[in-house]
Amino acid sequence: MVLQSSEETTVSDISPQVQFHGRWDLTGEDRYISHWCGSSLCFQTTSRSITVELGGLTVSRSNFHNVLWRFGSQSVTRTALVKGKRSMKFTALSDAAESGGGEKLRDVTIMLCDWGAKLQILDIKTTDGRAILAPAVASSPRPMLFIGDSLVSGFTPLYRGLVLPHGSYQSFGSIAVRTLRAHGLDARLEMVAYPGICLKTVDSPAVISTQAETDMDWKGDEVYWKGMEDVFWDGMIGKGGWEERSRDTPHDIFICVGTNDQGWGGDKNEFVEHYAAFLIRLRDSYPSGLQRIHVISPFGAFNDPSDPLARKPVIEPAVQHMVEQLAKSWAEANPNGTKLYHISTEGWIHKGLTCDGVHPTSEGHEVIGTKLIEYMDSLGLAGVPGIHYTGSIP
Repeated sequence: MVLQSSEETTVSDISPQVQFHGRWDLTGEDRYISHWCGSSLCFQTTSRSITVELGGLTVSRSNFHNVLWRFGSQSVTRTALVKGKRSMKFTALSDAAESGGGEKLRDVTIMLCDWGAKLQILDIKTTDGRAILAPAVASSPRPMLFIGDSLVSGFTPLYRGLVLPHGSYQSFGSIAVRTLRAHGLDARLEMVAYPGICLKTVDSPAVISTQAETDMDWKGDEVYWKGMEDVFWDGMIGKGGWEERSRDTPHDIFICVGTNDQGWGGDKNEFVEHYAAFLIRLRDSYPSGLQRIHVISPFGAFNDPSDPLARKPVIEPAVQHMVEQLAKSWAEANPNGTKLYHISTEGWIHKGLTCDGVHPTSEGHEVIGTKLIEYMDSLGLAGVPGIHYTGSIP
């Protein structure tokens, strides 16, 4: 991969064969831009070299992972973004190293993996003029939306180094989706997650993410005290909101929130009340296509130095009781409507699979991804009997 400066300022119409997964502005004046980690694009080509023009709204975070890319049979490569317009040239392995020769169809994937970065793409083209083709996946699309905080976004605590060097790519939701794709299912990931965020919007900017506080591009009270119950629709500082949602209505929504609400001493009853309202609004925002909402209980806090298995649950069993009652009322009102499930994660991980008693390590996310695939299989969602995570990132 070669990174060069570019004078390009005009946004081109990117080939409709390119699939954009996640939240992207695909129609506005500043297209094509994403403000959310986990967002990606993919396509195929027989070319051995492509050029991606990055726009001036691209923003990096110093010393973070920013973007990952994969071209053909190459392993995933991490690249740090540079703020502003740039040209990135990707070249596949030599024909000697990659069977099939120059006519081989090569998959290309580019993912924004850093929760603090923004990625704007002006144009994508092959250097030899060969066609850009849509990814070849045998099944019909299976869109999946993951909502949450640092547990979902693949956050690396600043004081621990790069615990997850591939960022959101190593998060359990991304692992689960890639595992399904590796088995021929057209699973598509949309991620709306940000470290430090609470579910509930508070009426004071006292709830401040220290990570966001040091990031001037995200600075402003709105970042600090709007909860996911509002950010999901409004975006961060008005960017990346509902109007930029994935073109694919999710079949399944997975939500994992509450750790920060509990950490900041929020009222349990108010949290449960707001959570129920958020679930109802989510269901009603997707009047067709949404089949299931899965409430994942956060993995807990492991802060007992004498017992690595001792787990402090996050607002449980109150949330579980709420979900069970709400699921019953939904089923009674509309037996063929959206189903609601609660996923207990008790026993999924232990302190040794976290870097600080709360945030999972890469191994922790892999274990969680395995458990999530097993859960999907138990409901018949995976579509492949006995599908399981193999222990290596696809």
